[in-house]
Formats: sequence, structure tokens, C-alpha cells
Amino acid sequence: MSKRSDFSEDRLFRLAVQEVYEDLADQLEDLLELLEDKKAIEADFFEPQLAAGSLSVVFEDGSVFMLSQQTPTHEIWLSANYTAWHFLCEEGQWIERDTGLAMTEVLAQLFSDKIGTEVQIQL
Repeated sequence: MSKRSDFSEDRLFRLAVQEVYEDLADQLEDLLELLEDKKAIEADFFEPQLAAGSLSVVFEDGSVFMLSQQTPTHEIWLSANYTAWHFLCEEGQWIERDTGLAMTEVLAQLFSDKIGTEVQIQL
């Protein structure tokens, strides 16, 4: 029987997720500053909001991309544009459990489509 994720304990999972969220929030803040400097978007186009167990990005049009920690299954769930993805950490990579896509690919595509310019996300 194969394991479902890299984490043997809930505590380790929660720590890893918090690190992912903090890294993503930093990248999004940097992206926002870069786009503001280029006059590509307004200062309040989107706002990352980091909380215990979640990272949400609220856009000026009211739409939200939400990442939420799912400790019982050791997954990160992403909700955006009326669609949901479920990511497991396998060999250090967050991979969507049904499609096999990397979380970085999914997020980069979502942000690129929303902002109208190519976005790169790295973890």
C-alpha cells in the first residue's frame, strides 16, 4: 500500500503548509509590486490574505482564490473560478491528486489568466 503524502504526522504537514503559504504570499506581494511599478495594474488589484490554515487572494472584482489546509487528508485544497483542486505532497512536490499537475502550474495559469500577463510561481 502506497502512502498518500510525504507527511507521517499532522504537525509536519501543518508546518509544511504554513511554509508554502508564506512563500506564496511573498511571491504574490512581489508580483503585485512589480506590476504596480510597470503600471500594469492598480495597487489594489489583488490582496493576499494569510491566516492559520489558509491563504486567500481577493481581487478587486470580488473574486477569490482560496487555498485551504486539509489536515485529515494531508492535502491543500484550491478553489478558484468555481473549480476545485486537491494537492498532495509527493516527493517534495505538491501535485493535484486527479490530474497530476503541479500546484505551481495550476496557480501560475490561474494568475496569468486573471491578470492578463504571464506569471511564474515557484516553490
